[in-house]
Amino acid sequence: MRGTCGLAAAALVSGAALPAQAALPAQAARSAQAPGSAQAARSAGPGLVQVDLGMGGAQPNGWSQASGMSADGRYVLFVSQASNLVPGDTDGDYDAFVRDLRTGGIERVSAGDDVLPGGASEASISADGRYVAFTAVVPPGWPGGSDSATWQLFLRDRRTGHAEQLTHGTDEPDAPAISGNGRYIAYATRQGTGIHVLDLRKKTTRLITKAPDGSPADRRSDNPVISADGSTVGFLSRATNLLPRDPAAAAAPSRPSTPQRFYVWNRHTGRIQGASIDPAGAPRPASLDARLSPGGRYALFSAPEPNGPDTTDSHTELYVRDLWRGRTEKAARPLPNTVTTGDSHNGAMTADGRSVYFASTADNLTPGDTNQATDIFRRDLRTGRTERIDMTGVAWTPISLRVDSFGTTALFEEVGKVYARPLPRT
Repeated sequence: MRGTCGLAAAALVSGAALPAQAALPAQAARSAQAPGSAQAARSAGPGLVQVDLGMGGAQPNGWSQASGMSADGRYVLFVSQASNLVPGDTDGDYDAFVRDLRTGGIERVSAGDDVLPGGASEASISADGRYVAFTAVVPPGWPGGSDSATWQLFLRDRRTGHAEQLTHGTDEPDAPAISGNGRYIAYATRQGTGIHVLDLRKKTTRLITKAPDGSPADRRSDNPVISADGSTVGFLSRATNLLPRDPAAAAAPSRPSTPQRFYVWNRHTGRIQGASIDPAGAPRPASLDARLSPGGRYALFSAPEPNGPDTTDSHTELYVRDLWRGRTEKAARPLPNTVTTGDSHNGAMTADGRSVYFASTADNLTPGDTNQATDIFRRDLRTGRTERIDMTGVAWTPISLRVDSFGTTALFEEVGKVYARPLPRT
């Protein structure tokens, strides 16, 4: 995704509301301590909303991708190449947009109307929806830029309309993740120089992918995620020197490429620990969907597992690791006397640490799952109960699933379009 980036106030389209039938109902605040529900299947039902609709309810004329949501699910962040979402979008490139699901209003946050039009790549939104961090290309000759186009990191304050370029070097930031409080931004780099954490209050940047002796990581790290308060940062890495007696180092000489594992860095201690650890205590490779709970206590990651002792076939299991207690469990618990062969992945945990939502093709997690479709599941970690949210008839892309911090809204993609749907009350 290439383009230039403007720094004026975002173009807010207060009148470009969603059609009446498409607006999500206002999500009333509800207790995070709601009791768990019994095992059951729930219909996808009404309320499916296309987030990336254009002006006047028109279909977008370009590809869109979901990027995230505010903690309460009201504000949805996505990037789109469509030019008919807001007036004046003539850059012909991807831009970052925020849709208010309550009012239907949409704004382009990666560019303004009175400066150079801009494109945006990866983007991340704060818990209250006020701040959006994104990467965009700075063209040659841009103030503070260089003689060649480079990717840089920007921050938009949606309340004031002000945008600021946060980086100016040649490392080219990538995959920003902003903390819920909007103070910290973790990001990788396109040059593979490691994971950095920017403190917006202190105006400092810190490289966190270091060995215990302070030397840099010896291999690439990517895909950072960050807790709501910014105290915990997770990331994927193939480095072999991040931990004392790192098990990845033992495998490195015999493998041309070491497994990609999930690690967690703690801002208070400055230490890194392995997070993709299975229930037996063994380090496991982790997929790109590795995430943290909002509070930073839990790590969620998916990894391959054999279908059984008598087969070489495998499936993907989603794991939940309690970083405080050092315990790991499966999120997708099968029914008694059944064998799981379907994939479970893209876990998201609620802010209270009680519920885990995930996508799965498994048909043995709840009774009566006969639709042969990929559904959304919710597991109550207190009671152990699992419920299925039936996605029959929705041709969605499960690897795009995101759920807000209170379990009110699911966000996902369907063939280059972005959709949201309210989730059943727990």
